Amino acid sequence: MPLTQKQLNHYLDEGHLLVPDLLDRRSLDALILDLDQRVTRVAGVLHKERRLRSLFANEPFDRRLVKLHQTASDEQAKKRLWQAAEVKCFDLESEALFGVMTHRSILDVVEQLVGSEIRFHPQSNLRAKLPGHQDGMVPWHQDSVGLSPDSEKTLMINFWIPLVNVSMDMGGMQVMRGPHHRGSELNPEGFAIPDAKLPSDEIVDCPVPLGGALMIQKRTIHRSVPNTSEKVRWSLDFRYCSADQAAGRPGGFIARSRRQPERAVTSFDRYRQMLPELRTIWMG
Repeated sequence: MPLTQKQLNHYLDEGHLLVPDLLDRRSLDALILDLDQRVTRVAGVLHKERRLRSLFANEPFDRRLVKLHQTASDEQAKKRLWQAAEVKCFDLESEALFGVMTHRSILDVVEQLVGSEIRFHPQSNLRAKLPGHQDGMVPWHQDSVGLSPDSEKTLMINFWIPLVNVSMDMGGMQVMRGPHHRGSELNPEGFAIPDAKLPSDEIVDCPVPLGGALMIQKRTIHRSVPNTSEKVRWSLDFRYCSADQAAGRPGGFIARSRRQPERAVTSFDRYRQMLPELRTIWMG
């Protein structure tokens, strides 16, 4: 369903927008199954090595990785479980993931903002945030860090999409309300914004239900808070921009083109053939 004009204005003016019903939850089921099976494969190996006492196969998706991680016998086993859940999108060959990347509801919203020629940006991720796990801590930052100067005027549409119902105690997202998304980077030399440069603006909590998304812009100041729950915060971090403007990083692919439909990657087979090159560009 397209955004209303009020929603579009809020996103452009405030730098963020919570869309609680962007996706049909069923459209995420296949990806959730793929991820659960990915965890199962790693857990199965560790179990055979006697480094896990149980596979916790009956635990729900938002709790299983917690149980596995807590009961792993050593730090290396815990790390292997973590790595199963922390991936760059192009590292995971999944038709279900590609289906969400190119989901019509997402692309329709992006088209409202940047037009019909849409690039899926290479700076996209899939991750799980475990309770009390320091690797999942993300400080205040802007996603513009790391983009080349030629993308200065490119509007980046960033979607943070949970694969579980995310409450704030699960490590939910926060944004700063203010005009910073229209200005310059506050820390162009590094990732985290130093405390001395942080504005004293209103902080907005952004719990997001399954099927929803938090939309931000590349200079929106945001972070995730600690996960103090007993659940896993699984989420996707997708970015899109106009295919006719500089993306700030090489790679990615054309997800939609009404002007030249043949250049859009709309089938998983074509996407899968591109994956080795996409990975090489990303790593380069």
